[in-house]
Amino acid sequence: GTKLYCYPGGIKVESFVVPQTVTWIGGEAFAGNEHIVSVELPDTAKIINGLFCDCKKLEKVKFPDNLTSIPSNMFWGCTSLKTIEIPSGIKEIDDCVFHDCTSLKSIILPEGRISIGTNAFENCSSLKVVDIPTSVEKISSGVFNNCTSLKKVNIPEGVTRLLGGAFKNCTSLEEL
Repeated sequence: GTKLYCYPGGIKVESFVVPQTVTWIGGEAFAGNEHIVSVELPDTAKIINGLFCDCKKLEKVKFPDNLTSIPSNMFWGCTSLKTIEIPSGIKEIDDCVFHDCTSLKSIILPEGRISIGTNAFENCSSLKVVDIPTSVEKISSGVFNNCTSLKKVNIPEGVTRLLGGAFKNCTSLEEL
């Protein structure tokens, strides 16, 4: 299959559909792109860490339906990302996936067994409400650290481990 190592920085389009022939997308392939607003990922590609790191204008990503894991740092610093729907097949959101996504207001997590990594939503200062799926058993350390607008987190009864600093500096938090 075709491999995409790096999205050419000289291409100044706002929307990009990764061809279905691409079977592997390299780490940080889109990192730092100043123009991309929307990306559609193919059903066939293996995705590596930091894919959209520091894409300041990125607002929308269409995930492949068969994706099972969102690799670490995938959206780190994507300051225009406002909302994201995680596909139902996702079993893991790795560490720091949405770190510094300061415009992220809502995230829809799928039902089913899902693991959420350390600092996954750290510094998401616009995030207000999060519904943790009933199948989650552990909330990792620092997962919502510095989410200063977070008011409410619905934690299901099945959560048996709440690790240190999970809600550190969540100064608006009113309800758990």
